[in-house]
Amino acid sequence: TPLVKKYALAIKTQHFSGDNNFPDDHDNDDDIPTAQDVASGMYDLPPGQEGMLNSHAGSEYQYHNLLASLLENPRSGDSRTRHDQIEKQIESWKVQLPDLVSAYLAFMNHGAPQKSRNSEEWSLHTMDLNEAAEWMFFHPDGSPTINASLLRHGYIGATPDRPTIAFSLHLFHVFHQFNRVCPKFSIDALSKALQHIHLLPRHEHLEDQLCSAYDAYLLVLREIHRRTQQALGHDNPDGFTSNLCAPCLYWLDDDPSLHPAMLAAMDGNNSMKLVDTTVRAGKERLDSRQEGTDSKPSQHDEEISINLLIWHVSTYSQATIQPSTLSNSESVWNDTDDGDGDGIAWLNINETEELMSCIDTCVDCWKAAGPDTRKRMFAMFSISGIFLSVCRHGHVLVICDMIRSGELMKYPLSVVNALIDLYGADIGLGYNIMCAFYKTMMWSPKLKNKVLKNRLVGVMEGVGLEDFEECECTFSLSNRLVSTTRLATCFHHQQAIQEFLDFHDHDKHVGSANFIYQNYCQALECLAKDVPLFEVACKKLNITVEDCEIFLVQEREHFSKVFEEPPEEIQSQDYAELLQKLWKAK
Repeated sequence: TPLVKKYALAIKTQHFSGDNNFPDDHDNDDDIPTAQDVASGMYDLPPGQEGMLNSHAGSEYQYHNLLASLLENPRSGDSRTRHDQIEKQIESWKVQLPDLVSAYLAFMNHGAPQKSRNSEEWSLHTMDLNEAAEWMFFHPDGSPTINASLLRHGYIGATPDRPTIAFSLHLFHVFHQFNRVCPKFSIDALSKALQHIHLLPRHEHLEDQLCSAYDAYLLVLREIHRRTQQALGHDNPDGFTSNLCAPCLYWLDDDPSLHPAMLAAMDGNNSMKLVDTTVRAGKERLDSRQEGTDSKPSQHDEEISINLLIWHVSTYSQATIQPSTLSNSESVWNDTDDGDGDGIAWLNINETEELMSCIDTCVDCWKAAGPDTRKRMFAMFSISGIFLSVCRHGHVLVICDMIRSGELMKYPLSVVNALIDLYGADIGLGYNIMCAFYKTMMWSPKLKNKVLKNRLVGVMEGVGLEDFEECECTFSLSNRLVSTTRLATCFHHQQAIQEFLDFHDHDKHVGSANFIYQNYCQALECLAKDVPLFEVACKKLNITVEDCEIFLVQEREHFSKVFEEPPEEIQSQDYAELLQKLWKAK
């Protein structure tokens, strides 16, 4: 047709000229259609044929009239968001929590209730490890909500108010233990496994339903645990800490005092990261829930909150430490005192040039001992890891998140201050960068009068065979959480860590007896092997044990003195340095 020829001519003209901007006026176009004509011609009906798609028989006419009436009177906009829906569900679960706990305990004690004659039944889709089918439920007497009735039957819904699917408590009991032993077995893996077991098509919403129901299940378990602790009188910091590790913290009246009273270690781990929501695909899932504390932490990057498992310990910012800027390793020594060395945390000798060189080398070579200005983290991580302290038996005493940074000095400072406030100052604490950390502690107004003055662990009285490497053992287990928590929400990230720590403490309680027994056997073996050799050496040298103690004190006093090198040695060293400079100049 002539119209098709005009379209073809317009396309050819546009292709060969390379000009896509045709003029708006059509005075001199010689009947050649423009790009606008081509675009409009593809969708506009010819004049007089606008009603060809409307048919009374096909009800298109009624449809267009209904659509026109809706467009003339549009509804007001819906301002609700996904965040509002999530918060509404969270609040609904909290309101129902007392009834859910009562229903859960009733089912665990007495099983499913007996149906009465007048009970009204309703059907609901359920899922378990063994089957996925419709089940009939009824409301027992005194059940105020749907989920309370479901819990009386051994099920829990995916939503708090109008669930469309319910999961059995047995399913979550099994998954809870599997997830504790193997943290890599996540909710996503459970949803895929259930769909394969029951030969169901893949539906991503099943994972969300399982996650919501499992969160409610854990909420019920935590409330039961809280009530149990309250009934036992452990709902206060003193009661909790005294039962955290019985060998370290549970003292009897007739127990001999130890020095130090307890041994602990602290360290940071950069594996437990959390990717920031701004760099993830999709919309952010805002969740106001906070695990382990009732107070909402600040969102400021420089503030941290330390959770003693279920207790919130307030900390102070790095601004309380002076000087606040350490540009390089030399600044560690720029502000040294000229005193007698009493201000040093773990040394009883003066700060000699050899000591300065040793610690400068440590600061330069050891990443965690470097200045805070170097300890930066990629912007994609909102949480860059965890910093914790554990006792010698492996129980986690204090833990906190490292927020958008590396292992800054504020984290060990806050942990040390929390340990002293909770457990007293008589603590033998090991840290792998103590040589750089002690100097920072001396600038802290809260810690400078509490640090212990000693240098080497091997000669510290009361340490014995302790190597202060328990943090590494804990991290080797917690690293299994990384694959399932790095892209989780902040709440689920904290919840996974909390669940791991609870199970970790249970395991350590079981293994403490064997740990103490093995250490006791090792100590007896050392005494049986080394004491005879020591006695033989004392007889040959004609000395006693008291003499050895005196020798140790004299050795410390000797090395605490300031020595002057002989002039000939100084001259030889200067001559050697000049020769080296001469060789470099050549």
